[in-house]
Amino acid sequence: MNTIVNHFDPLLQRIQTFSPLSLNGLERYSGRALGLTDENDTILLPSTIKNGWDWICDHYTAVGLKHTMDVVWDNRFEVMRDFPNQGLSVFIFSRELHSVFPDAQWLSITDRMNSKNEFIDLCTQLRVPTPATWTFRDSVNVHTNTFKYPVYLKTAVSVSGLGVVRCDSELKLFEYCSRIDGALQIQEEVNALTFLNLTYLVENGAARHIAVTEQILNGCSHNGNIYPARSEPWSVTDPIANYMVSEGMRGVFGFDVALTKDGFYVIECNPRYNGSVYPAVIAQKIGATCWLAKNFHTHHTSFEDLKLDRLAYDPVEKSGVVVVNWGCVQDGKVGLLICGNEEEQGAFESALVSVL
Repeated sequence: MNTIVNHFDPLLQRIQTFSPLSLNGLERYSGRALGLTDENDTILLPSTIKNGWDWICDHYTAVGLKHTMDVVWDNRFEVMRDFPNQGLSVFIFSRELHSVFPDAQWLSITDRMNSKNEFIDLCTQLRVPTPATWTFRDSVNVHTNTFKYPVYLKTAVSVSGLGVVRCDSELKLFEYCSRIDGALQIQEEVNALTFLNLTYLVENGAARHIAVTEQILNGCSHNGNIYPARSEPWSVTDPIANYMVSEGMRGVFGFDVALTKDGFYVIECNPRYNGSVYPAVIAQKIGATCWLAKNFHTHHTSFEDLKLDRLAYDPVEKSGVVVVNWGCVQDGKVGLLICGNEEEQGAFESALVSVL
């Protein structure tokens, strides 16, 4: 079935964040969904990134990445009513989308798993290992508990780490708690060797594995991923994934998991696309089996000055650079997929310093 693709993120209008400035440009991130599309799909994009369209199409042709050319420069959800008989690919199934394409079950399981508190409750029921976690409806009773520091204070709903802060003392914890209006959780820090993203696609009523990647973190914020990961603990998260599908989950979703010397601990659920899915699917489409994906700052504010040239992905050699997140270049940011072995990745990343 042809698919209508709209990866606008309505969560940004509702979440609380401890770093307001880091929201800059996120409304243009929906451009990264272009690389996921098939040639018969239709994609809705914000008109603010239209000036990069010709460049990204030429770039994707050069690297051998097929995608749709059918674009609507208006990503309001109301526009999607013009495509009633197509499949649906969205960043998250939100209340706003539900008003256009009603699906009470999908909305219910998304809302439940998008709450970090409800997700921890589910893991407890399913006997899935998590770090020690305390959940609260508000900050009123936090002071009545004793915690082993450091801990992570999290708003119950967040995205890209924007509602998460590490607290190494009671003073800092209470300071940040005073800023939160609503549900929250406090989670003990685990001694992680690495953090993993495990992502799924609901297909024919079942949860299909997409990829396991290792996270690149900038503090609490997601800044990229590495593939292949050193471990693929599907057996840890499959019970949660199967439960979610039985409750009406559709589309793409995933889990954050900590790998420690003692085993695996599930941290949270992303009942939506997360940053690892875009490069993972693009890499699969172009046949790249070893890669890293990161967000980079650039001095350029248009693609006319961004000259990848010899650094661009070579479909024969299976190495080089692919632009994934192109919509935010005007904000001085760009998301890149760097393919090749570790030595090649390092060489490409070093060469990008002079290009960006």
